[in-house]
Amino acid sequence: MKKILFTLICLFAMASGQYQMSIITADGERHLFPVSEIDELTFEGITGVEDGGRMAALLNSFTLLQNYPNPFNPSTTIEYSLIQPSAVRIEIFNIMGQLVMQVEREHQAAGEYSVRWDGRDHSGRMLASGVYIYQLTSRGVTESKRLLLLR
Repeated sequence: MKKILFTLICLFAMASGQYQMSIITADGERHLFPVSEIDELTFEGITGVEDGGRMAALLNSFTLLQNYPNPFNPSTTIEYSLIQPSAVRIEIFNIMGQLVMQVEREHQAAGEYSVRWDGRDHSGRMLASGVYIYQLTSRGVTESKRLLLLR
């Protein structure tokens, strides 16, 4: 096992939707590792890390990408990937927090998925121009992003 003394670790999503870990070592060198290739991280001598378990939960559940096109008219695509098989719920809310549409709700295998939304509510009515929030929930973890509908 290789040990690395580091001064900073950053986790970020690439355009491909895959997570990368950037580690800046004590000597100032930067190393990038795809998270999918990391089997184990051991932290020794850390004075404190607070994320409430969100990083671990997110890494073990899914990746939600920004919709495209954005702004959109008449429809947009929402892409996501599941790291493990799980129940998935994708909901769209107006800016007041009211649920306007449930786009997806089913158990899915691990993999990459996309869903299209045509800017209609659950009754089939066209929604007004504005900012909406789409939210993916899987394995008790929720992530949200904004989208803009222009009529």
